[in-house]
Formats: sequence, C-alpha cells, structure tokens
Amino acid sequence: MLEGLTAVISIKLREIQFEGQTKAKLGSVEAQGTVASAFGEAFAAFLEENPDDARAIVNKVILALKARKAAKAAKDSVLRKGALEGMTLPGKLADCETKSAEEAELFLVEGDSAGGS
Repeated sequence: MLEGLTAVISIKLREIQFEGQTKAKLGSVEAQGTVASAFGEAFAAFLEENPDDARAIVNKVILALKARKAAKAAKDSVLRKGALEGMTLPGKLADCETKSAEEAELFLVEGDSAGGS
C-alpha cells in the first residue's frame, strides 16, 4: 500500500536514529511507534473525510497488487522457460524415451565410431 504514498512528517527527538545513509526510515523503536500511531490516526481521518480520495487510493492499491502478481507470473514464466531451454541436448546425444528405470539403459562409449548407429 505504500507504493506511490509520500508523507512529510516533522518530529523532534533528542537521540534520533535512521536506518542506512539515505535517512529514509527511522531506526529508533520509540520514534517508529509514535510516528506510526500518529500517522495511522491522521490517515484514517483523512480517508473518512475524503471518500473520493479513499476510493482512488484503494483502486491504486488494487492496481499495484495486480501489477505485482503479473510481474511475478512473468518472471516465473521466464525462469521456467529459461531453465528448460538450457536443457537441450547436443546433436550426439538423445533423450530417453521412457521414464521407467527398468526399461532405460545408459551406454557410455569413447569416440564417435564406438557408438554405432
């Protein structure tokens, strides 16, 4: 739900800590709890007072969810396809025609002429 959401919050703390060099996320637990509580209440009030904006936000959340699912499906498809494409055998090898271990044999020979036809 945070995709596309931007908020400016001003707080004053004596020993403030941030995570990472970008200073994009508060690191101190006390500040996180206070900010989350204050923001949650203010955001809920905003949504109640602005139902059109609330609907637009919900629609954006749904669209982002669909996009994430589509991206994951596309990624999985490419990975599956890529894994299978790498499994092609060289011209001198043939894939087995059975999945039964009792019916399958493996012949290892040295040289082209030893393999026969």
